[in-house]
Amino acid sequence: MKLYHGSPNRFDSIHSSQAQKGKGMEVPEQELLNGIYLTPDYGFALAVGAKPYGAAHINDKTKEIEFGHPELFDPNKQVFIYEIDSEKIPQEMLRQIDDNQFVVTGINELKPDSVKETIAKELLDFYRITNFELAEKGELKRSMR
Repeated sequence: MKLYHGSPNRFDSIHSSQAQKGKGMEVPEQELLNGIYLTPDYGFALAVGAKPYGAAHINDKTKEIEFGHPELFDPNKQVFIYEIDSEKIPQEMLRQIDDNQFVVTGINELKPDSVKETIAKELLDFYRITNFELAEKGELKRSMR
C-alpha cells in the first residue's frame, strides 16, 4: 500500500518526531507518539503539509477543514508529498492509528520512494476550507461567516 507524508519542508529522509498538542487541544494519546506519521490518503497528506501555523480541524467525512489561523494560509506555499511503500517498512514497526494515520516507531528515519512538489492550493481539489472562500481571481479570502 502507498503511504504519504506531507510537509512544507524538502528533505532526503523523513525523520521521527515527537508530536505535540497545543494549549486546550484534545488529542488522542496514540497521535502523540514519537514516530513517523504517514497516511494512505494523498489529500490528507496534502492538508497536513499545506496547513498554516496553528491548529487545523480536518473533517475527512465532509471533506472540510477549518484553520486556526486562516489568514496565514498561503495558496502558493510549496508543499512536498513523500511516498513510501508500506511493504518496505517492517510490519512490527507500523501501527495504524485510525483510517487516515499510521505511525512508524522504532526507526529514526525513512527514505521515501518518491517526492512530489506541489503548492498548497491543490488542497482545494480535496477539501473545502470552511473559513475561506475562493474568489474569482483564484485568490483565497477570509469569509464573513
